[in-house]
Amino acid sequence: MQIITVDMYQHSRECLAEGIYKLLMDFGSAYADNIPSPEAIRRIRRFGDILRDIREDKGLSQEMLGERLAVSRMGISRLELGQKLPGEPRHVLTIAKALDCDQRETADLLRSFTIDRLHVIVSDLDTLGGLDAEEN
Repeated sequence: MQIITVDMYQHSRECLAEGIYKLLMDFGSAYADNIPSPEAIRRIRRFGDILRDIREDKGLSQEMLGERLAVSRMGISRLELGQKLPGEPRHVLTIAKALDCDQRETADLLRSFTIDRLHVIVSDLDTLGGLDAEEN
């Protein structure tokens, strides 16, 4: 699993929205009406920021959430700082359940997780020259 630093994330958030949009359009052109614009992608808040806000709104410390998830306080901190992302959507659902999230909060977590993961994919593709490479 690739670890994303805060600096990498902030840079990629601005630079890669167009790449995410292109990737979504290439793989999901049948659903083009439902694909957010690059501007909308840029406005989606980071997974860690949403997680922290929900945790604080629920009156939980990082330690308390960590106990519910059998994760260290440092693990929760890394998620909130954007240094780490859950491995799969089901892990996001586990976090949402531990936080007793409503549907909107769960959807916000899943949406931001998806965009953050796409940043990693697009960043990797861009590094490999995959976004601008001409098709053979």
